[in-house]
Amino acid sequence: MDIIRTWEFGYVAIIGAVSFPFLYLIIRQFKRFGAWANREDGPKERKIVYIPFWAILGFVVGGFLQQFVDIVVFCNSSGQFNVQCIISNM
Repeated sequence: MDIIRTWEFGYVAIIGAVSFPFLYLIIRQFKRFGAWANREDGPKERKIVYIPFWAILGFVVGGFLQQFVDIVVFCNSSGQFNVQCIISNM
């Protein structure tokens, strides 16, 4: 059983490329609010550097997760949505 077979391009990779930077911006806003509430300086990192980094990371992670999503969709469409079906198709 090979856990990580290959990287695949698909909709999960695109969702990862969009959602990772979005989550980074949300977390950054929470940090900014915490700094404002404590009367401290806000985050100093440059978001122009971190947004492409998180987009690339989300794209790569989503590409590896694509195969697992495909297996779950296959098991669900065949009517055998259980752990045994997912493990046997990995």
